[in-house]
Amino acid sequence: MAKLPHAALLKQAYRMDAVSLHNSLMRSSDHELAIVFLHLGDREKDYFLSVLSPEKKRRVENLLARLSHVLIPYDIYKEAVKLLIMRLGGENPPPLPQYYRPNRS
Repeated sequence: MAKLPHAALLKQAYRMDAVSLHNSLMRSSDHELAIVFLHLGDREKDYFLSVLSPEKKRRVENLLARLSHVLIPYDIYKEAVKLLIMRLGGENPPPLPQYYRPNRS
């Protein structure tokens, strides 16, 4: 059985100290975080949200509520996870596009 894309993300995040994780997540776009968090379990999502500042947490939660009604293509989700893993590793990848063509399935 194939691993879910966020398995590597969780492994990396759990190894980081709280300050480094906080700094990396705060540098990530709200949109990118919300897409990744859509596919996490409640415990994992709460873990990431607990590290954010109150203002960023509020913005990401608002986006989560809106994006839960949008069909995000799996490739976009995988790309968001990949970019977030890169950020946690100290890299500065390009931002994730914020427009998605509607899925016709």
